[in-house]
Amino acid sequence: MLRFLNKAELFNQQAGLSLGFDKSQNAKTPGTFYSILTSVRDILLGLNRSQERKLAEWGFDVVISDVTKSKPVNPL
Repeated sequence: MLRFLNKAELFNQQAGLSLGFDKSQNAKTPGTFYSILTSVRDILLGLNRSQERKLAEWGFDVVISDVTKSKPVNPL
């Protein structure tokens, strides 16, 4: 049983490394699923400038927030 658990843990670690979910990895770690997905997102963002909402059609969660300029404070 212990041997099975060790293999399962090893496979789980390998899957995490392939996906790019290990603590030592980020979106720029080459060859990981996370890196590839981030590149795809960036390409789609480039192709859809000023139309970021279109990325939702590709399955991305898109959050658009409006930025309003605050009025200057009148000093007394």
